[in-house]
Amino acid sequence: MLSYARGVRQFLTMRFWMTLVALLAITGLIYVATKSDPRSDQVIAAASTPLVERHIDFVAPVTSVNGDAGFAMQHGVTSARLQVSIDGTRTMVIQPGTPGEITCTKLAEVGQCVVAADLLGDAVLWFSLIPAEPRPSVTLPGIAELRDDNVVELTNGWVLHRATSVDLNCTDDVGSLTEFVRRFGATSTTTFSFDTQQVVRATCTHSPESTTTTVPVTAPPVPDATIAPGDTPVDGTAPDASASGVG
Repeated sequence: MLSYARGVRQFLTMRFWMTLVALLAITGLIYVATKSDPRSDQVIAAASTPLVERHIDFVAPVTSVNGDAGFAMQHGVTSARLQVSIDGTRTMVIQPGTPGEITCTKLAEVGQCVVAADLLGDAVLWFSLIPAEPRPSVTLPGIAELRDDNVVELTNGWVLHRATSVDLNCTDDVGSLTEFVRRFGATSTTTFSFDTQQVVRATCTHSPESTTTTVPVTAPPVPDATIAPGDTPVDGTAPDASASGVG
């Protein structure tokens, strides 16, 4: 009986130590794998931050932008009230604590910005002030996804309405908007009309690589020439709203 108990203790002791060694080895491998690349934490952080989807209800040119005293964007949120004048007759009031972004650098100049907003009734849930263009439309990123009811998601996460028939502006033959998005979505741009409040055009900015044949050209010999002082040598190459929304 004592011999049996001694054997069991020896077996348990051996198995315990073998298990402990295996666990330590696995722990070491995990540590090396995660610390071998100093950028691994950054990669994991970037991968865990998905693109934020923004439902844009209103896009319009801005006449002027005026912020209350102390206005600033702090960590992507307004610190004070911001008044955005639209076409001289309506004003969008963005309250303190509203998330948004401002990429328009000419806020103090008349007619240099465009406002895009996610609205809940008259309240502004999120906004973006972007540079304006000298036309009744604005250029936005390409279409990433086609959705039901003539809705599209752009590559920046904005969700907008589109026209029933979108003009496809591309040097390559494209049979449909679906094909356009599949081939050029990530490298294209869209045109959003202020009048219709819809995406009306998609423009490809990159074409698939094509095979070309280059024929070498032998340049004729250039006779020796003397350049006199003063001569120039030639090298042969050259919604509506209220106090909290739009009103």
